[in-house]
Amino acid sequence: MGQGDSDKVIFLIRAAPGSTSAVATQRAIRATSAVPSRAVTVFFHGEAVAAARGPAADWGGHHQSTAVQLLVCQAAWTRRFDDEPAAGFRTSSLVEFWTHVLAADQVGSVGDEALSESCVLRIRDISSDRDATEMLEIVLAGASLEIDLDVLFEAEAVAFLGAKPARKWRQLVDHGLATIWYVGDVDAVDGLQLAARPLDAKQIDDLIRGRILIDL
Repeated sequence: MGQGDSDKVIFLIRAAPGSTSAVATQRAIRATSAVPSRAVTVFFHGEAVAAARGPAADWGGHHQSTAVQLLVCQAAWTRRFDDEPAAGFRTSSLVEFWTHVLAADQVGSVGDEALSESCVLRIRDISSDRDATEMLEIVLAGASLEIDLDVLFEAEAVAFLGAKPARKWRQLVDHGLATIWYVGDVDAVDGLQLAARPLDAKQIDDLIRGRILIDL
């Protein structure tokens, strides 16, 4: 993983600006970037890209400063806006996001250091078809770099596996790009024949142990 004099930390934020999750992540970013030995990258995706319409200083970044690197998903941004992000933000790709993840010493504000090039993407809620599409794009970008990926559906997100838009996710299994797991209602998944695998709640620790865990 990351090497050098500075610890590399990357945050993925998908929550809309002002939401409880976004505010909590914002505080964690500020606390993390206050440590001189840490190089922090923040990647805005989904509804979070709207943050790039406001001051970069709100996220610890400053125009023409490299203290905190603020990256905005190009695809998510252009789906929502016709202009450019505010000064201090830079548009980026999902492939670049994964490159930062693999180089990082830590993903997010808490948890173990990223010690492997194997990743679990955990999904607990999907708010819309567009949200689902953008999550799938993250997985496909990681798969394009041949990262060992597992996708874990939990809580309300399990119901999505029984919906028609979930058929797009079948390509992950058909082409060996990722393994899909779920914890919850078996009937919702069987109706789609998504080839998702059931996982007991007690087995989750075994799935994520020693791997990068990213909550989408």
